[in-house]
Amino acid sequence: MATPQDYNVIGGLTGLGENRFLKILSETSTIPDVQQFLGINKRTFAIKNHFRFQSTLEYALSYNTFKRALIVKRLPQVATIIDPDRTEEDKAEVRTKIFEIKQNLDEEKLSFLAKRIKKVTLIYHNIQSDETGSFYAWAAIYINGLNQLKAELLVMPEHYSEAHVTKSEEFFKTIQLPPQEIKFVEVKSAGAYTLALTEDGKLWSRGMNDDGNWDVGTEIWRLNPH
Repeated sequence: MATPQDYNVIGGLTGLGENRFLKILSETSTIPDVQQFLGINKRTFAIKNHFRFQSTLEYALSYNTFKRALIVKRLPQVATIIDPDRTEEDKAEVRTKIFEIKQNLDEEKLSFLAKRIKKVTLIYHNIQSDETGSFYAWAAIYINGLNQLKAELLVMPEHYSEAHVTKSEEFFKTIQLPPQEIKFVEVKSAGAYTLALTEDGKLWSRGMNDDGNWDVGTEIWRLNPH
């Protein structure tokens, strides 16, 4: 059984008492409990950095977030997935992709909140290819646990050829996201154009001109004047 000594922090919790402390710990099973307990004073707030509280803190902060998403390419295919009477021919038509945040080796290690997903949507760009005529390159635009707007390249299963991957990577490099210090709460996409709402109510867009028409061919996010 844990004792107060196991949770010692600078300044300690003098006067709280062992039994009462253990009772408080045993009842911190919900996010409001955790928030209220940590917010009692500076001493209890200091506990948030203790390794014994790390899993509880991560759970509280990552509430209503997720680590990965299953992407189904077309709506009718969703019905096929959940249909208990689907045929092998039906299943062969289903196209899915697992999206999860990747850690680049040349970047600083991501925090647990940076690896969580709050909102995700898809964008695409039509690319001309000498070999296949044209195809759609895809990317996921998502809001992470830090409320930053991020992007991740998605190469669909039918586009795993070297030519497709190279063209998709070239498209992805043209995406210019808003500054990372801007916090977002919502993102929606129609594929060719995308809108994202900030915490202070401002609207950023991709693929849209000031007059509301499509800005074909650009992947630069900009503050929308409307």
